[in-house]
Amino acid sequence: MKMTAVLFSRGIFFLIAILLSSCVALQGALSGEVSIHYIGESYEATTTVETFYAVQDVVGHYKVIGHMTNDLILPYEVDDIKEKMQEKAKQVGADAIIFTDLASAHVKDELDKVIVKAIAIKYL
Repeated sequence: MKMTAVLFSRGIFFLIAILLSSCVALQGALSGEVSIHYIGESYEATTTVETFYAVQDVVGHYKVIGHMTNDLILPYEVDDIKEKMQEKAKQVGADAIIFTDLASAHVKDELDKVIVKAIAIKYL
C-alpha cells in the first residue's frame, strides 16, 4: 500500500512539473520574446555589425567565429529575430553577420515556428 502511495505521489509531482514547464514555455512564446542560441568564440564586444545575406557578398578575408539560431513560437516578427541576432553578434565581438537560412516548420499539436540561421564573422 505504501509503495502505491509513493508511486502515485511521484507521478503527480512529475505531471505538475511538466505542466508548469509547459506554461512557462507557452508564456514566453506568446509574449513574442525572441531567444537566440549561439555557439562559438567570443571577443571584445563591437558597437556595429555589418549584415549580409550571402557569403559571396562579403569582401575581404574573415573567419567564422560562431553560429546562431533562434527559438520562437508564433507570434513572431522576422525583423525582431534579425535585430536580436545583430545584438548577439555585437555582444560576441563579431564584425559582421551572414544570414544563411530562413525556414518555417509545423510541429504536430504546436504552433508554426520560424527558424533563422546565421553565422558571425570576424575580419582578419
